[in-house]
Amino acid sequence: FFSLRNMLSWGEPPPSFAIYFPDTPFSDDHPYLQITKACSAFWKGPGRPGLDAAALPAAMADFDALPLDLQDILSLKPKVLIQCLEYAAHQIMYKETVGCRIHVRIHNLPKCTRYSKLMASSVGKFCAIQGTVVRVSSVRPMVSAMEYKCPKCEGSQVVQLKDGAYRPPDKCMAKRCGGGRMEPWRRMASTFDWQKLKVEELKDGNEQGRIPRTIEVELKHDLCDCVLPGDMVTVCGIIKAGTGTERRRGGGTPNNAYILYMDASSCSKIGSMKNKPRVSGPADQALAGLGLEQWTEEDYQLFQNISTVPNPFKLIVNSLCPAIFGHEIVKAGLALVLFGGSQRDFGDQASPRPDSHMLIVGDPGLGKSQMLRAASHISPRGVYVCGNTTSSSGLTVTVVRDQATGDYALEAGALVLGDRGVCCIDEFDKMGVDHHSLLEAMEQQRISVAKAGIVCNLPARTSVLAAANPIGGHYTRGRTVAENLKLHPALLSRFDLIYILLDTADQEKDRLLSRHVMKLHSRMPAPTHHSTQHTLPPSEAARALTSGALSQKLKLQPHEAKMFQEIPPQCLRKYITYAKQTCNPPLNAEAAHVLQEFYLGLRSTYQNSDCTPITTRQLESLIRLSQARAKLALRSEVTREDAEDVIGLMKESLYDVLRDEAGAVDFTRLTGMSAKAQQTAFLKELARQVEKGHPALWSLQELRGLIGLMRVKIKGTADEFIHRLNEGGLLLKKGNNMYALLGGGF
Repeated sequence: FFSLRNMLSWGEPPPSFAIYFPDTPFSDDHPYLQITKACSAFWKGPGRPGLDAAALPAAMADFDALPLDLQDILSLKPKVLIQCLEYAAHQIMYKETVGCRIHVRIHNLPKCTRYSKLMASSVGKFCAIQGTVVRVSSVRPMVSAMEYKCPKCEGSQVVQLKDGAYRPPDKCMAKRCGGGRMEPWRRMASTFDWQKLKVEELKDGNEQGRIPRTIEVELKHDLCDCVLPGDMVTVCGIIKAGTGTERRRGGGTPNNAYILYMDASSCSKIGSMKNKPRVSGPADQALAGLGLEQWTEEDYQLFQNISTVPNPFKLIVNSLCPAIFGHEIVKAGLALVLFGGSQRDFGDQASPRPDSHMLIVGDPGLGKSQMLRAASHISPRGVYVCGNTTSSSGLTVTVVRDQATGDYALEAGALVLGDRGVCCIDEFDKMGVDHHSLLEAMEQQRISVAKAGIVCNLPARTSVLAAANPIGGHYTRGRTVAENLKLHPALLSRFDLIYILLDTADQEKDRLLSRHVMKLHSRMPAPTHHSTQHTLPPSEAARALTSGALSQKLKLQPHEAKMFQEIPPQCLRKYITYAKQTCNPPLNAEAAHVLQEFYLGLRSTYQNSDCTPITTRQLESLIRLSQARAKLALRSEVTREDAEDVIGLMKESLYDVLRDEAGAVDFTRLTGMSAKAQQTAFLKELARQVEKGHPALWSLQELRGLIGLMRVKIKGTADEFIHRLNEGGLLLKKGNNMYALLGGGF
């Protein structure tokens, strides 16, 4: 061990001194040596904190473990303290040998600095920030030292390039030379890995309507390639200032405007750190659900109180978006999507996704957008976007060109930013062709990128909550869901739950709704949508009977509404966080049997080739929702009660989607064409055949063959279908079983 005492007595610097203090001349009484001595005592303290030979060249230093005098130096001269810590660690681990350079990573600061506090006064300070990585550049070599040769005297000079700024020497420093510009000797340059991030502040409910603040973060050495776009990170480092041209290329027009950036000392993903940082300020709410919270006794008591009520499902459903009247079944679906299913790892095989997706279709003015906003606010990690202002790249990933480096970088979209959370897409019907970008993300839970020479996969483990208005502003039962929305069947099949909200006239329901709205805008006590639900409207009663009365089960009775207290959004967010962290319930034998019997019943009842196929995708949806129902009650396994509730929810969703104008459930109504649309297509095909040279008269046998060839959806036999076209004035019967097409009839 090359001790400080030997250094002071010999008066010569150890071999490694120039590695950590390249521009500092060595002297026996240099103040850095006293700081290094204190750092050596810290490293040789109990357990030698952070010095692990297997982890080198990185050495972790916990801020709480630093002595107070070193903490004071960190606040005043952070760069000096980090250099002394690295130098002391080098002396302990490598003794007199040069070895490799050690990089000290200081983490676990007492509190994180808000982005609004990062001003000019922060330059040179050591602080911690938390945020979402929205852009990641590629890893590039950065020159730290360059050797220059004089073309006149062939002398050489090594220049340290601080912070990546390229500043060549003005002239040769050799005596009696007087040479001018020196030429760089690039083969002797010293480089290190360098990467730039763009970190966006976490959502803050107190500052709505403002563009989120961002800051650039520089990662060096072993910190490179430790995060991806969409990751939520805690970064500790030194705040610096510099112009883009000065810091990167050295060229460009001089500019007095400087950019704040952070030179990272440590970078950790939120939820993966052993020492969880303590956060203060409004960002606390945004960090819920990310493994950051240290639960208190009050939190555990809250979780127990919610999970032990007689019906926690009813409690949580009626606490979601209380300003919206009714729609308990829709809110039940939202609750299950927020909790999510259980993660199952099958090794090398493709694991089923644990996240569910939900689509709400309905007439305007029924509260679809407000329910989506409430879900994004309550979710531990929620992103809300509007379809008419969102592009395909804004949803997935954008490849942008960095003006400073000229390199391409990945910038995360809404689905990547909502990783392990929910992505709420309003005005889903107005996205146009951008729907196709959701297919991979919704099923495979990832986004593949192949742009500008970048080929990679980014995680998008998010639940999609979408709301759409039908074409023409009103949902028509005579059309299929695909015709009402103009959505591709492949996209519709990826939604686990689809709900239809119709604005129908119902005197009792309208009276209760108007009473609820008046309470919202009056000085009466705080309104809840429960206190007005004394009776069940007739239309709701019919639907409750069809769906197994789950909607009636979730409604509060008059005596319950008087004593009901909804869960505050902050507490509900904590509860969802805790459930997702601690619960991963599997199916027990009884619940698996119930789900399997329901699935087999659907398969056996609706196996016609014209029907919407009932596949294992529906069975996996039932399993995911059942796991979310068990997780909602903090159960260790999925019970029969959970399976029955989910079956009732699925029946309600199917009844909404598949019911036609006559009230009958028809499994051919999810995708494809409605009966009227197929009738029109049949008549157009007749007209096309006539244009191609077919005689104007059709025999009954020819019409039957064309109906079978086109697989026209008909009620009854083909002869009855042709008879209805004749009665409707679309086909004219001439002679014995001969028919003519009337022009303009369609």
